[in-house]
Amino acid sequence: MQDGSIWRSVQIACVYIGTVVGAGFASGREVDQFFVRFGIPAFSMVLLTTLLFIFFGYRMLRLGRILRAHTFRDATKVMFGKRGAWLIDILYVMMMFGLTVAMLAGAGELFRERLHAPYFLGVFLTALLSWFTVRHGIHGLMRANVIIVPLMVSFVIYVGLQTFLQHKWPVHSQWIISNTNPGFLHAVLSVLFYIGLNVGLSAGVLIPLGATAHHQKELKLGSLLGSLALGMMLLTVTFILLCYGQEARNYALPMAYVAAHAGAWLEWIFPLVLWAEIFSTIVSNVYALAFLSPNQGKQRRWLLPLILSLAGLLSAVGFKSIVQYGYTAFGCLSLLFLVALLRTYHAPFHREQI
Repeated sequence: MQDGSIWRSVQIACVYIGTVVGAGFASGREVDQFFVRFGIPAFSMVLLTTLLFIFFGYRMLRLGRILRAHTFRDATKVMFGKRGAWLIDILYVMMMFGLTVAMLAGAGELFRERLHAPYFLGVFLTALLSWFTVRHGIHGLMRANVIIVPLMVSFVIYVGLQTFLQHKWPVHSQWIISNTNPGFLHAVLSVLFYIGLNVGLSAGVLIPLGATAHHQKELKLGSLLGSLALGMMLLTVTFILLCYGQEARNYALPMAYVAAHAGAWLEWIFPLVLWAEIFSTIVSNVYALAFLSPNQGKQRRWLLPLILSLAGLLSAVGFKSIVQYGYTAFGCLSLLFLVALLRTYHAPFHREQI
C-alpha cells in the first residue's frame, strides 16, 4: 500500500473509533452496563466484541464501496426493498436521534458534575460546535476524528497503566459476581446488544465512508485498526472499573471517579477527553441524520440546527436514564440491521471483484 492509502486507512479507523466511542463509553457508564457487571468473564466478552467489530465494520464499509452509497438509505433499499427500507429508515432516524439526545445529555452532565457549570451551557456549546463541523460533510468528520481519537486512546492507556500500578488486579470483581450472578446467555446477549448498538447505529457514517475509499485494502486495514483500538480501549476501561469496584460504578460518570483518584492532573484533563469523545459521536450521528438524502443541500441549512435544538431540549431527561433504558432497546433493534447485512453480504452482487 502507498503512503496515501495507509493515511486513508488511518482516517477510516479514526472515524470508526470516533463514531463508536461516545459519552457512554468514555464515562464508563456504557461499559459497566454491558460488561463490567459480569465480573471477570467481561474480559472474554470484550475479545468476542472485538472480533465482531472487525467482522461487521468491514462488511459495512465494503457494502458502501460496492454500492457507491452516498447515504445510509442507498444501502437499506438494497437490503430491505423499497417498502422495508421505509420502515427501517424511520426506526434508524429515531434511534440516531435518541443517541444524539443521550450524547448531549452527557455533555450537560459533564459541565454540571465536573466544571460546576449550568447543564444547558454544556448542551448549547457542544451543539454549536457540532453544527459548525457537520456543515463540512464527511471530510469534516475525518478532520475532527483524526485530532480527537489519538487523544482518547492515549488517555485510556495512561489511566489503565496507572490503575495497574496501583491495583494490580480487579479484587472487587468477586463482589460484582456475587451480587449480580449473570448467566452465560445474558453475557452473550449483552455482547450482541452492544454490537447492535455501536456498529448498527454507525451505519449512517460507515456506509458512505466506505464509498470514499480508493481501494478495498484501505477498508480492510481501516476496519482492522479501528476494531483493534476499540477492543483495546474497551478491555482497558473494563479492567479499570473492575479494579475500582462499586464506588466508581455508583457514579453517573464512573471514569470521572477514577480520574479523580488516579492523579490530580487527570481529574482536570478528564472533562476535556470525555467532551471530545461525546463530540465525536454527536457529529457522526448528526451527519447521518442530516445527510440521509444526497439532494438536501438547501434543507440542511435549517435541518442541522433543528436536529440539534430538539435534541438539546430533550436531553433534560438525563444521561444515566437514557443509557440504562434506551441503549439496550437501541441495540436490540440495530441487531435486525446486522442480520440483514449478513444476508445481503452473501448476495450475488457482493461476490463481484472491486
